[in-house]
Amino acid sequence: MIRSPVGLPARVIKNEFYWRLEQGEKIDFECPYKCLKTCEKNKVNYCIAQSLLKAQKGDMRNGLVLCSLTTPLITEIVSVKDLMTILFSNS
Repeated sequence: MIRSPVGLPARVIKNEFYWRLEQGEKIDFECPYKCLKTCEKNKVNYCIAQSLLKAQKGDMRNGLVLCSLTTPLITEIVSVKDLMTILFSNS
């Protein structure tokens, strides 16, 4: 869990970007989005919108990956077709 720049808790995967933030590194960023008024760009060390977009593009050095509480329960990666089969066979 980390605190996002807008003050909300966020559950994230511990990747290289996470560890850089944990070390207190300030990530240079511009503020093109102005997402929420509660984000004080002069007081935070990264832009969550930019870091999420970078992760979506595969840049894990500069990207933050959000996850859920159940993420540690994932034991394999399956296709959507197989997942739907599993889900509907259990209902």
